[in-house]
Amino acid sequence: HKTIHIQRNTEWTHVGCKYFGECGGCIGQHLNYETQINLKFSPIQKLYRDLFGVELQESPAKQIYEYRTRMDFSIFPGPKIGLRQRGNFRRIVSIEDCKIQSIKSNETLRETWTLLRKIPTIIWDRYA
Repeated sequence: HKTIHIQRNTEWTHVGCKYFGECGGCIGQHLNYETQINLKFSPIQKLYRDLFGVELQESPAKQIYEYRTRMDFSIFPGPKIGLRQRGNFRRIVSIEDCKIQSIKSNETLRETWTLLRKIPTIIWDRYA
């Protein structure tokens, strides 16, 4: 018998979002914040350094949750409010709460859900 030792990746962290993995909104949340910043920002730093000779400095967010004030949700009949599914742009993952958007933005999202549930006959033709 051969023994295989499995070790947890130390760069992984707990994800507090119940939609993680299905939703395509924030695919790097399983990585610690420093690793996320490095993966997202390093290519931009390299591009500016190589093309323009400019060194960009990182400016990490003060908090890693509840910081975004703008989100692009899709709204479809049902009603369905959410973000595009990871790997499938045609599917929407219904979202009641998003961990990375601000508290006020989540309140607005809940108010929108409430409004759409009260008006089930709303016109859904987005080209009308």
